[in-house]
Amino acid sequence: MLIEQGRLSEAQQVLDMLKEDEQFEFIRRASDADPRGSRISYTGTEQVWLKRYREIADQLGKLGAEERDLEKQAKLGLTPEQKQRQQAIAADLKVAQKAFQSFLSEMREGLAQKGQARKVEVEEVSDQAMRESQSLIKGLGDDVALLQYYITDKRVGMLLTTPGIQLARSSDIDSKELNRKIGELRRLLQDLKSNPVAAAQDLYRILVAPVAKDLDDSKIKTVMLSLDGALRYLPFGALHDGKQYLVNRWNLPIYTSVTRNKLRESVSPEWQAAGLGVTKAWPEFKPLAGVQAEMGAIVKTAAGGFMPGEVYLDEAFTASRLKDVGQRKFPLMHVASHFRFSPGTEVNSFLLLGDGERLTLGDIRTQNYRFDNVDLLTLSACDTGLGGGRDEQGKEIEGFGVIAQQQGAKAVLATLWPVADQSTATLMADMYRRRQLDSLTKIEALRQSQMAMMLRTKYAHPYYWAPFILMGNWK
Repeated sequence: MLIEQGRLSEAQQVLDMLKEDEQFEFIRRASDADPRGSRISYTGTEQVWLKRYREIADQLGKLGAEERDLEKQAKLGLTPEQKQRQQAIAADLKVAQKAFQSFLSEMREGLAQKGQARKVEVEEVSDQAMRESQSLIKGLGDDVALLQYYITDKRVGMLLTTPGIQLARSSDIDSKELNRKIGELRRLLQDLKSNPVAAAQDLYRILVAPVAKDLDDSKIKTVMLSLDGALRYLPFGALHDGKQYLVNRWNLPIYTSVTRNKLRESVSPEWQAAGLGVTKAWPEFKPLAGVQAEMGAIVKTAAGGFMPGEVYLDEAFTASRLKDVGQRKFPLMHVASHFRFSPGTEVNSFLLLGDGERLTLGDIRTQNYRFDNVDLLTLSACDTGLGGGRDEQGKEIEGFGVIAQQQGAKAVLATLWPVADQSTATLMADMYRRRQLDSLTKIEALRQSQMAMMLRTKYAHPYYWAPFILMGNWK
């Protein structure tokens, strides 16, 4: 509704609030880590009415609570005094309800009478909200934009904010049909015998084509994506514009309003790495034969590698070891193990440790796992599924990224399907080397490594390079 009224910046605030509320539900409404910090802006007139509303609402709330208590007590029997109080509350509630209805009518009349003054107030609030969002983006660079998606039953909406403009676009599509297309493209991307280009072009027309010219006109190089619903299972770099995959066109990091302050934090120019991995098979999990080579290609040892650091595999990779290295000065923490993302709350998704134990996202959040010195936390063998279930909305992927950042990590690199073989080792080592030796941002190093892999005949299929997503501080 706000977007249809042209109040884009206020709509952006609402989208941020929805995201934060979604994260609050994901962490099981834990009051000690409530992420809901965004607030909608109010005009001066609205603030006056809000104050009056709260006065009336507080009366209703107190009376309603007392009435409910007496209703419960009535099952066991009420004293004469309690019955008298119950009748008095019923009468008070009728009066309060009339006062509330009167308030609503008075408010509508008052706002209508404001006329042009009301319009000016709304425009001032919208302008202030836009200045705040554009200030954040300008602080990241003139070639950076924020692209926020929202899904309704019949439409995908896009809210684009660049350093110079803010605008809304949309595509009409049934949400079930959209989910079907996402599931189909994911299936093709994971099938080495398939050609996913047609399906990737189809979703490009729906999701990106409406804003592509706006991005090009603004000379944008980095598009921060705020995703909604099953879009979080979709690797946007693997969408195809008819000439090329989008990984060739833009940097595409994932943005969440809950951790937007992380975007401005400084990062270490040179990294040391902590490598933790699992090579053995465990119940429900196959062995990860490529992990030892993956670590050897990254961490400097007599056998190779280029980055100073330490490696802990299998029995040496325990919960206490993870906690220990997270608190030491390792800007890169590279974890090569099964990480199962499951729809639900923070207790449904977990990391397999080297001793066979399972560490849930809830454990990471509540058991003092800190990553305050970590510029990048990488999970190189994630397992995310999209089976079309109603609960499969990708909150678990974004939830992990937010929790890791709230625990101190500046950014998180994860995969949208497991690619636990030599290709992962090749891409990871190349990405880290580019970032370390060429002084690139994390997202640019990832993009260049993906493009380099695409040029190798052996790894040209998107299955190998597409699933990697970077969440948080992409610098």
